[in-house]
Order: sequence, then structure tokens, then C-alpha cells
Amino acid sequence: MKSNYGARPRALEFSLMPARNGSVRLDWHGESDEDPDAAAASADEFTAEKLADAREYLTRALGSGEADGDAVARGARNLGISAKSLQRARKDLGITYRREQNRKTGEFTGVIFVWPKGPKSEPRS
Repeated sequence: MKSNYGARPRALEFSLMPARNGSVRLDWHGESDEDPDAAAASADEFTAEKLADAREYLTRALGSGEADGDAVARGARNLGISAKSLQRARKDLGITYRREQNRKTGEFTGVIFVWPKGPKSEPRS
């Protein structure tokens, strides 16, 4: 049955609350005056802002052309940049990585982030 013939219903407000069994439950707060499309748009703007912050941080952190991956990740965490935002920014900017190994043992020792052809100021399209 098609349901888009009438007026759009009002948005509903809810929050996520801990349940007694350790899971999460929805706590409904009733109808909202906020436009759902506007709320979704502001969430997209927030995500875009976080990604821009991560790109800016990576551009500064790899200013010399390469940097230790653990140090970059630690610095991002200290600035409140999530691992997912850092990964998206790395891909956007075209930053690659190489694995470092101990030459004697062959043991994996870390990751180095590298600009493929020097720093870029704009994300790839």
C-alpha cells in the first residue's frame, strides 16, 4: 500500500538508553517540531566538517612527505579525530602507506604514511 499520498507525519524524538540486560533500548519522547530533512542535512555537514579537520591534520602531519602511522594515529586521537575519519581523509588525499619490516628478522614493525607525489591541498575526485 502506497503511503505518500497524504501530508508527511511529524518527526519523532527518541534517545538510546542502557537496558537492564546490558543492551540498548529506545526511549521515545514524542513528536518533534524539527524538520527531519534539516536534521539529516546538519548531520551531513557535521561529518563533512570532521573529514575536513582530518584532511587538514594529515596535510600538516605529512608535511615532510611521510610520517610514522602510529604517531599520526595517536596525534589524530589526541585531537578527537576518529580512526574512520582519518582513514577517509587518507584515501581522499591519495596518501598511501608502506609496511616497515626488521631486515634481520623480517618481523613487521609498523606503517609509514606516504604522499605518493608530494602533499596535495585538495582531495581527489
